[in-house]
Amino acid sequence: MDSFRKLRLFLFLFFSVLTITSATPQPQPQSCNDSPSLLACNYHSFSSSSNSKFQIPENSTLINDDAFSAGPNISSSSQIDFVPVQVSNDDNENSDNSENSIRKVHGILSGIGWGILMPIGAMMARYLRAFEATESSWFNLHMACQVLAYLTGTTGLALGIYIGIMSEQFSVHGYIGFAIFFASTFQIVLALNYRPKEDDKDRIFWNIFHYVVGYGVIVLAIFDMFKGFSISSSYHGTWKNAYFGIIVSLGCVAFILEVTTWFLVCKNRKKKEEEEEEDENSDDNNI
Repeated sequence: MDSFRKLRLFLFLFFSVLTITSATPQPQPQSCNDSPSLLACNYHSFSSSSNSKFQIPENSTLINDDAFSAGPNISSSSQIDFVPVQVSNDDNENSDNSENSIRKVHGILSGIGWGILMPIGAMMARYLRAFEATESSWFNLHMACQVLAYLTGTTGLALGIYIGIMSEQFSVHGYIGFAIFFASTFQIVLALNYRPKEDDKDRIFWNIFHYVVGYGVIVLAIFDMFKGFSISSSYHGTWKNAYFGIIVSLGCVAFILEVTTWFLVCKNRKKKEEEEEEDENSDDNNI
């Protein structure tokens, strides 16, 4: 019974406030046309309303408020100053600056993760094993670099998703980013948990899969980086040139390491053949 009374009291108060609010006259803003000297304004108050046209004198912003009087025989000695007011766009500018900052951080993290560290990790796996100093540690270096690239790039992807949600649209650039993320996730999970041993007969299939997916992700990442630069037209020129320089530098380093690696491989192979030949000759002499 008490609950029913409370409900009736709440409904009574709610509809009472609603009735009073709807019955109370609300002040209306002054509206003017865009004429440079002749202003047509509507002025509304709680007690009166008028529709008047008046002329603003040249080189002046002051006008008597008789135009807003409630009757023809009512005059006033006060004046209204029509001073132009400049509307501030600080909120819009702050919002644009915040969005641009998020876009920049997204580009930096994605570029470092997918576009730079990922190719460097692939270069470690291909070339470091040819050197004696890194022959036993190349895999750990390769794995650490790729995991760091994945974490950095995924953070950049998260910011990209936020940008897409705020702008209510996802472009081809974003869809390629999702493809890079899922392919990298699949690659890392398999490499850490289901990689066959070196003497396994299925190792050759794993190597082919690992190479194809890995280099495919790198190619997509580089392509998507330039796709992102084309979207951000405000600063894409400088960033595009800088990233292009980094990719060219990595390409030059890869070319030098490729030549050096083949030279070392051929040298070690020749040395191994000579040692085997010496062993065979020593065995023949012993006989």
